[in-house]
Amino acid sequence: MNASDQATIAAAPPACQLIAELTAGWHAGLPEDCATVAAADVPAPFHDLLVHRRHMTIVLRQRYASPLHLIVHRAARDPRSYRRCITLSTAPGGPVVELGLVRLNLAMIPAAAQEEILHQSAPLGDVLNRHRILRRILPTHYLRVPPASSLLRFFDYASPRPLYGRTGIILCNGQPAIDVLEIVTGIDPAP
Repeated sequence: MNASDQATIAAAPPACQLIAELTAGWHAGLPEDCATVAAADVPAPFHDLLVHRRHMTIVLRQRYASPLHLIVHRAARDPRSYRRCITLSTAPGGPVVELGLVRLNLAMIPAAAQEEILHQSAPLGDVLNRHRILRRILPTHYLRVPPASSLLRFFDYASPRPLYGRTGIILCNGQPAIDVLEIVTGIDPAP
């Protein structure tokens, strides 16, 4: 990791603050019940799904050997940014494999990619790959999300066990362009 990446990570807001920014106007209160954990403390199978610098869409597609299906639950746009609350599943109506929040700085995304992202029909990683946008993923925090978390209620998702996630910054063409929260469900791949 270079010095510029380290400075970007050091300047990242605390996880709860970022989550509050990503859910502004959609969610009352901060998810104080989510705990920040060290990367080494993220257990299997979550560790392999989160503790890396690859794009989550690629990691999930490899794990589940399946295309990913996007559902956008909420979205908001202003002249400078676009944010959305999503779930990814392995099939329409299939099991959810990721809960996500994302905020894009639209000035950092080429117009053709913006149009496709705003169409809300494909996972963000697929769009960035298709448009060959040079990017790096910088995880900033890892989270333990308890089953009764207000954050899971926000996604209307029930889990019998704690889930894990990460916040991060995606650099596009070397510049911070996208803030993300990615929570993976860690379900086993279908046989």
